[in-house]
Amino acid sequence: MAGAEKLEAAAGFSCPTCRAVCTLAVEALQLNFVLLTGVEAESVWMGQAQLVCQKCDEDGEPTNHCQECSLLLCGEGTKHYRRKKLCKHHILQPIEEFN
Repeated sequence: MAGAEKLEAAAGFSCPTCRAVCTLAVEALQLNFVLLTGVEAESVWMGQAQLVCQKCDEDGEPTNHCQECSLLLCGEGTKHYRRKKLCKHHILQPIEEFN
């Protein structure tokens, strides 16, 4: 590694789009749930993975998809999700209609 590259690696990482140095730790970056759900759906469509509830600890088969949060929910996960004040009014779509 060249001297400038070592300094950059110690200070953060370079943005792949604009090449600006980002000083946040990678662990501090927020997850993009919309992107993750899309990637997971593509894996399922390609036959490489199986959809599971993203709210429960068990790997329940999802029955609903939250349009606001892009989460896949099983029956039990949906019940718990609906009890949360912040999620109470989110629109849930049957998994058959999710694409």
